[in-house]
Amino acid sequence: LPIPLITMILAIMYNIHIAMLIGMYIVFFVAIITKGDFTSLLLAFSSALSGVFVVGDVERRSDFLRGGFTLGLINSVIVVSVGLMHELSFAMILNNIGLAFVSGIINAIVVFGVFPIYENLFGVTTKFKLLELSDLNAPIFREMLIKAPGTYNHSIMVATLAESACKEIGANALLARVGGYYHDIGKIKRPEYFVENQFGFDNPHEKIAPALSALIITAHIKEGVELAREANLPQVIISFIEQHHGTSLVKYFYNRALEEDRDGYISEASFRYEGPK
Repeated sequence: LPIPLITMILAIMYNIHIAMLIGMYIVFFVAIITKGDFTSLLLAFSSALSGVFVVGDVERRSDFLRGGFTLGLINSVIVVSVGLMHELSFAMILNNIGLAFVSGIINAIVVFGVFPIYENLFGVTTKFKLLELSDLNAPIFREMLIKAPGTYNHSIMVATLAESACKEIGANALLARVGGYYHDIGKIKRPEYFVENQFGFDNPHEKIAPALSALIITAHIKEGVELAREANLPQVIISFIEQHHGTSLVKYFYNRALEEDRDGYISEASFRYEGPK
């Protein structure tokens, strides 16, 4: 029975708690099917729980094979133990070891093959999708490096800091890193208007009104979302772009507008990001 197949998928897609809960339900149904056969129950229980933990830290293709190998070894040990308890023949034990070991590897291979289908069918962003998106050789990052090198370096620094913080508090560090890489892609449109890209060049904001400057600055959110949708980025990454300034105030240009027009009414809303928070 492909019991580890289910618990492995759930552990990677969601979390180990859901995987363990569903695994226990599966063991319950195995007990009904096999009418409480001890050997079947023991192997089902082992497969369900082992499947949860052998894929806990998979990040590469080889990790799947390693997980399947580990799963096969665990079940092989149980097969040997049960065989000795029941005083089975050596040939029978050897045959069962082979079946248990191959089953573990086959389950891992099937799980790896199912992932792309599952991601596209249900719109779930797995760690493997995030690892693909973290490739800094992607066209959008090459464009950023050429057009907005300051923003490129800033994004890498933000990603590194966010990842480190998430590791400390037990949050999703990989998601934070990828979100950090993409959060400022909107600055590719008008890189010269952002301070990190102005080294060696005149500041164009000195020649335009503060309200227009604020409009250009805040527009990098909308333009980033547009670029993200063109690149078919998942919504979980687009959310980083939309939310990273929240509804904060572009204080520098708001204060400049107040200084230049002391008698007029300056709308604070015109100098705020649209959000969401």
